[in-house]
Amino acid sequence: MAITNVGYQGTVDEQQWAALSSLLGSDYAVASGLAITAVAGQDRTVAIAPGSAYGRGVLTRSDAQATLQLGAIGSGSRWDAIVLRRNWGTDTSAFAVVPGSSSEQIPAGIQSSPGVLDDQVLALVQVTAGQTAPTAIRDLRAFSAKPITLGSPSAALPADAPIGLQVRRGTEVWARVPDTTGAPTWLLDSPSRRIWESYRQVEGELIAGLQDVHVGNFGDAPRGEYLVTGEYSLSGGADGEGRLQANNTLLTAGQLPRIEDDASLSRRYEHAGGPLTVRLGYVRNATGTKRAQAGCGVRLQWVGPLL
Repeated sequence: MAITNVGYQGTVDEQQWAALSSLLGSDYAVASGLAITAVAGQDRTVAIAPGSAYGRGVLTRSDAQATLQLGAIGSGSRWDAIVLRRNWGTDTSAFAVVPGSSSEQIPAGIQSSPGVLDDQVLALVQVTAGQTAPTAIRDLRAFSAKPITLGSPSAALPADAPIGLQVRRGTEVWARVPDTTGAPTWLLDSPSRRIWESYRQVEGELIAGLQDVHVGNFGDAPRGEYLVTGEYSLSGGADGEGRLQANNTLLTAGQLPRIEDDASLSRRYEHAGGPLTVRLGYVRNATGTKRAQAGCGVRLQWVGPLL
């Protein structure tokens, strides 16, 4: 394993400066990799994946997996920090363990003297008495957030964007984040609206047979999971079945009360992005009458992104 650095005393060439300058603006930033995982079969040992990180003017690269063993513990548990330590006295960088306490917090022993000796925290790791493997790992890698705005609200998000990039596309803000495996993925950071609503204004329209009580056209909706709710405001003695449909997919159907005027159906829906239409339907039985009042409608509530 080799650890190389750019930014200590000496000359920085064009390629090195191009890589280094892209991370400027943050005190610390992981450019790639350096995820911390437990090593199976080795006491209190963690692995640091290959990768690179910037801190206090120095870009450090590790070209192979590194391992560190945390100290033994006689009782209870302890939270230690895994850090990338930069030493300006020797112009070197190395991974290190900073012992902590029983509290899940950054240890007091972290070095913070830029230009002399400085620690970039990558993770907190819990070791517990009687356990050979770490009992918890908290990923504390920080990524440089670079905001950009796309000229077209329908432009595709760049597939090869680095973690930390933030993109405004129309009224949406997307962030490039690591998924559960550490791979980059897009997360809708702040949808322009958290709740979409559409209700009918027509009073007392007769329902005959299978009929859309209300259709909500929501236009281009962000990719993600939604809670879709259909709300009925009905009158009359005929009973029947309500149906809730999103983009031609039947989400749920259910018998509605015979006498009650108000009822609702609700189901989660995974939307791939783009136009979204929700239909609130009703199937009236052959006998009796039923009327759809003003107030029948549909509501979308943002649940979260699809990873």
